[in-house]
Amino acid sequence: MNIENMIKIAKDEDEKIFMKKMIDIFEKVLEKGYVQLTNFLDPGQVYLLKYIAGTYKDINVNITGGYNQAERVRVALAPEMLTYLESDFEIETLMIKSNKFTRELKHRDLLGSILGCGVTREQIGDIIVTEDNDAYLFVTKGIAKYLLENTSKVGREHITIEKIEDFNIESLKVKKDMIEETIISTSLRLDNVISSAFLISRTVAGELVEQERVKLNHRLEDRKHKEIEEKDMISVRGYGRCVIIKIKGETKKGRRVIEIEK
Repeated sequence: MNIENMIKIAKDEDEKIFMKKMIDIFEKVLEKGYVQLTNFLDPGQVYLLKYIAGTYKDINVNITGGYNQAERVRVALAPEMLTYLESDFEIETLMIKSNKFTRELKHRDLLGSILGCGVTREQIGDIIVTEDNDAYLFVTKGIAKYLLENTSKVGREHITIEKIEDFNIESLKVKKDMIEETIISTSLRLDNVISSAFLISRTVAGELVEQERVKLNHRLEDRKHKEIEEKDMISVRGYGRCVIIKIKGETKKGRRVIEIEK
């Protein structure tokens, strides 16, 4: 197997390092015959892992993030003859409970407080905030006890944290971090859509792409002319992110009408 050929799809050095690490894990599964479990991966990393898995037909790829709609997930790579159970992924669900004096909990504040405890991003899965101002964290089993013993505040807000055994997202009123809006863009080019979505000039939008500050669907995108599609997620460092909900059509002047969440 030629590793250098396989990693040609990597878009930056970080992706190359990640792919080499994953290839090493696949090789260990083949050699040792036992399960290898990753930390939490984002969708871009999962895409790369699945690409690698195409070369390893005798290895099963098992994925979960603790619930069905999870964005960040752990992956268990197992020899074909082994059965891997949901409980084997070593994911713990922690509930952060606010009180009547707690101000609005926000995703970025929750993440910042957890990372401030010395935990790495790879040990944390999704963070769900509810309309009741509570939150649910999915973390690796190895850091759950540490967080339970060392988390008492989010920013300046006092909270309580506890482990829960049964999580059912269907029973929760999940707070939406993003709001829907309609934008008008001169075309579906990435730089034009960024310009319209974040209210900056097309020149600045193009410079952000060239400066490698833009990711499309969790992967670096350096093509200003790349056309966006429905369900694409655009992340711009320093500006935020948006999701393309629907490309509705055109105005009388030929501009594109796009529904986004931002």
